[in-house]
Amino acid sequence: MSLAAFTSMQEISAAHQRWCERLSQAWGHDPLPILDWLTGQQPAPLHHLLWLTREQEEDTSLRLQEATAEWLASPPDLPYTSGAAVTALLLAGMLEAKEHFDALRKDLRARWQATPEAAAGEADLGTRICGPHSAYRPIDIQASKWARKFPPPAPADWEHWQRHILSHPDHGIAAPGMSRHGWATEFDIGRIDNQAFAPSGPLHLHFRYLQESAWRRGFFRPFKGLDDLPWAWREACQVKHGSCIVVVEERWHWSYYPLAQAFWWLINQHWEAYLAHLRAAMTHHFPPPTPMALDRRISWIWHHLDVLHHGISLRFEGLSP
Repeated sequence: MSLAAFTSMQEISAAHQRWCERLSQAWGHDPLPILDWLTGQQPAPLHHLLWLTREQEEDTSLRLQEATAEWLASPPDLPYTSGAAVTALLLAGMLEAKEHFDALRKDLRARWQATPEAAAGEADLGTRICGPHSAYRPIDIQASKWARKFPPPAPADWEHWQRHILSHPDHGIAAPGMSRHGWATEFDIGRIDNQAFAPSGPLHLHFRYLQESAWRRGFFRPFKGLDDLPWAWREACQVKHGSCIVVVEERWHWSYYPLAQAFWWLINQHWEAYLAHLRAAMTHHFPPPTPMALDRRISWIWHHLDVLHHGISLRFEGLSP
């Protein structure tokens, strides 16, 4: 049965609260599957399901439901003592996010087909997932993308390297284990190019519709750029970090609010456990050059996450409070 669209912010908030309650209960049962999920370290037996979130076809949600049901009927061995039920809950969240996203794309495609541009034969470039890593993205792929953009420095240059990353005008990439794409709640749509969504760009009609209607499927843009953030936050950031750290706008990045922000809530509820798991993940996938650098990295992880968390816009476009 298809999931119904949301009709108000109250319904979205209620769905979010339900996920907070479910995740809290699951954490009490076995936190390890959740910690692995939050850092993009889902076990290998889940990968073929998670990769289906990136598929373009309209029947992907149905295929994903069928594949997940088959997996749950006879689950393979997992590296958890009692985590099968928790993993099933996380998979249910993945299915919910993907089904709403596919419904959003279907609505967007119908809206496009009714435009003069479509009638004139212009190609519909704005309803596709941007690429193979633009939906679910595990930690190893995130680590390789990060290392290409920010190669590790010599130990003496570590502090400068950290500041360079946090103030980079084209930062736009999370460190290994810190990408929201690892949660299977995030989708990049159209093209990874802000100008493509500008009024003169080829995807401006798609973007306008998404701004007006994405909330009906629970989606919002978490990264709207520094100008969207309150001055009070910018001033606090200046005092805390020594500079107003760049928050890059991503017009292509849409997040399923009910589950994604429930994950953020859970991280804040269990900060120390999450941070310890993240430290271990980053050390394994992206080792530092020296123990001293690791200590600095641990401090920097905290600052980076603090910036990322407070820099996320929770305002829905096209929907009054």
